[in-house]
Amino acid sequence: DAYISFRYSKNFALGCGLRYNLGNHVPVEGYSNFLWVILGSLFELLRLQITFWMPLISAFCGTILLFLVFDLLRRRLRVNPLASGIATLTLGFYPPFAVWSSSGLETMAFALVMYLTFERLVLRPDGVDAVGASIFGLLLVLIRVEGIAWVVVLAMLAFVSRWIAGQRRIRPFLVFFITIVVGYAIYFGWRFWYYQAVLPNNV
Repeated sequence: DAYISFRYSKNFALGCGLRYNLGNHVPVEGYSNFLWVILGSLFELLRLQITFWMPLISAFCGTILLFLVFDLLRRRLRVNPLASGIATLTLGFYPPFAVWSSSGLETMAFALVMYLTFERLVLRPDGVDAVGASIFGLLLVLIRVEGIAWVVVLAMLAFVSRWIAGQRRIRPFLVFFITIVVGYAIYFGWRFWYYQAVLPNNV
C-alpha cells in the first residue's frame, strides 16, 4: 500500500499532478493520506530515496509517541518509573505498533498527531490550548480521510470533560471549530474540484 502513495508522490513531484496514471483524464484519488503523499513528494523533489526516508519518518513518529506516553505516565499520572518503562516497552514491542512504525505509511504519524490533539484538548490542566489543538487537529484531518471523524470525537470528549471539571470557556472551542471547518472546507473543495468525487476511491 505504501507504494501506491509513493507513486502519487513521484508523479506530483514530476509536475504531473496528484494522479496514479498519467494522462489528461480526470484523476482517481487512490490514496487516503493526503499530507503523507505531499511529504513523500518533497523527498522525490530532493531526489532522496523515498523507500528509505518514509519508513524512517514512520519510525521516528512511533518513537516520539513512545516518549510522550512515557512522559504522560511519569509526569502527569505519577506512575513509578519501572511501571512506566514496562508499559512503554510493552507498547513499543506490541506487534502491530512495531510493524506500522516501519511500514512507510502514515499510521504512526496519524497516531502521533491524534495524541497531540487529545493532549491539547483534554489533558492540559489549565484548559484547552486552542492554538496547539487547532494546528494538530487540522493536521489530523489532512493526514487521513477519517481524521475529521476523530476530530469530532476528540472535541466532544474535550467539551464534556472540561464542562464537568468546571472549565466552561467557549472561546478555545470556537477557535478550534473555526480553524478545522475553514481548513477542511478548503481542502474538501479542492478535492471535489480536482477528483470530482466526494470520497477517495479506496474508502
